[in-house]
Amino acid sequence: MNYVVDMKKTGAHMKELFAEKNITIDDIRKELGLKSKQSVYRWFYGAALPTVDHLYTLACMLQVPVDELLVLTTETLSDERVMEIIRWCNDKMKESDRLRLSYWENLGVVILPQDL
Repeated sequence: MNYVVDMKKTGAHMKELFAEKNITIDDIRKELGLKSKQSVYRWFYGAALPTVDHLYTLACMLQVPVDELLVLTTETLSDERVMEIIRWCNDKMKESDRLRLSYWENLGVVILPQDL
């Protein structure tokens, strides 16, 4: 059994906590130094989670411990779900490698494969 953050419930919970304290999305945006409100909307609707440093600042704004912002649920991961997570991580690593190589290539640096 694994504990995971329920993104939708966490977002709804954070939205409710901020509403109770009359803290607006624009107040949050300004406090975190965000350029737009979009990130905050994504958190509140469960499409994304704040970074750890943003979670800390949000908790300070609400005067609650960080773990009070998060709604955890238990999840038993099926083999299929584990494979899906592994594939996702693998894709992200490949994408990161491609970006890193293109960065160096733009600087005129040639990266030789390790198997030479």
